[in-house]
Amino acid sequence: MGSRNKMLLYNNALMEHKRLASSFLSVYKEKAYNYEKCQNCLSYFLSLVPLLIVGGIHLFIKMNGYYIGNLFLTITYLFSFFFFILYYYNSYIIFVLFVFFAFLIYLCLHEFAHALVAYKYGDITMIYKGYLYLDILNYLDIFHTLIIPLITLFITGFGIPGNLYWLQLHFIRSRFQLSFIFLSGPLSDILYILFIVFFYNLYSYFKNHKNLNVQPHSILFISLATAVSFLVDSFLLNLCPILGFDGWGILEPYLPYCLNNM
Repeated sequence: MGSRNKMLLYNNALMEHKRLASSFLSVYKEKAYNYEKCQNCLSYFLSLVPLLIVGGIHLFIKMNGYYIGNLFLTITYLFSFFFFILYYYNSYIIFVLFVFFAFLIYLCLHEFAHALVAYKYGDITMIYKGYLYLDILNYLDIFHTLIIPLITLFITGFGIPGNLYWLQLHFIRSRFQLSFIFLSGPLSDILYILFIVFFYNLYSYFKNHKNLNVQPHSILFISLATAVSFLVDSFLLNLCPILGFDGWGILEPYLPYCLNNM
């Protein structure tokens, strides 16, 4: 084989190697782009999870013919929207509103749990008074159920839920039922707090896995932790056996008659 033919063969082989390398690089870049696109889609989906959950629950309730107060729906949708914003951006105003709306949802669920258990145990006035609609405006009064808890929340860090002054005791048939009605509020508080903690751990899991490239803003974790801190403080304070708190209502049916009169 002559030197000219060898040179042509070498050039052809070199061009083939370059073509293969270029094809491999194109495939690699395309795969990297698709992987990054999937990561961005995952991150965007995670930012919308609370909104999707609220929307799904709202649709389920509407399809089954139940009713939820428009105010509570507005609060939950705004809470989900604030979650979405804090996922990407640092905003002190949104942070405060997020914690504030988390506490409003806490109050609504707390009062709803009391009303639902009371209704199951025979107090049919829960329906007529609108206490089963998760609308905070339908509860006893705005002053005791909303204003006082919010004032105590922002001044002391403790938010005290409203009390069951509207409970019709003549419908309740046993001490256990009366005690459990008061206990139902704190039980709903526990579930709500665990739900927020679950979200905190879930998003921490995704953030700690660098391969997923899901990086929620740190303000989101601060907001969730702050909300949980306030709610836990309120929960513990409300369980104190002090007159007017749920802790007292849980114990009162089993206390001696003379002590109750005092």
